[in-house]
Amino acid sequence: EDLRGFLLANGYQLGRTIGEGMYSKVKEAFSQKHQQKVAIKIIDKKESPEVFVQKFLPRELQIATRLDHRNIIHVHEVLESPEGEICLVMELAENGDVFDYVIREGPLPEPHARGLFRQLVEAVGYCHGCGVAHRDLKCENALLQGHTVKLTDFGFSKLL
Repeated sequence: EDLRGFLLANGYQLGRTIGEGMYSKVKEAFSQKHQQKVAIKIIDKKESPEVFVQKFLPRELQIATRLDHRNIIHVHEVLESPEGEICLVMELAENGDVFDYVIREGPLPEPHARGLFRQLVEAVGYCHGCGVAHRDLKCENALLQGHTVKLTDFGFSKLL
């Protein structure tokens, strides 16, 4: 409840949980500032291993906030609650990830799959051009916003 109040004070009305990672939870929220739904990745530093907090988290924050490409999830801002929870406020990909999409819809027709893959390759090419290796490419980290692929989760990424 402290986190809910903290986010509300920062203009975000917290909603339902839409995903969970190893050390994080992703919730839908409504942004007063942007007047639209957003996704907030919440990482509790107290509940995460020291190596994650010291090594991987700073890297993810540095990389995710500097990338700007139409096929990469945009991070609006990063907040830290008084209790030490890191909140990455990101654009929301309403259609979920490619893995769940394929489970739901079945095998994709080749032209559709080719279009999605092309977008993913464009995102990866952009990352490499910025000196970033994602290092965790999988269907669960390729989100869908309509028919647009959005690469996400830079937790294992590395600056080259």
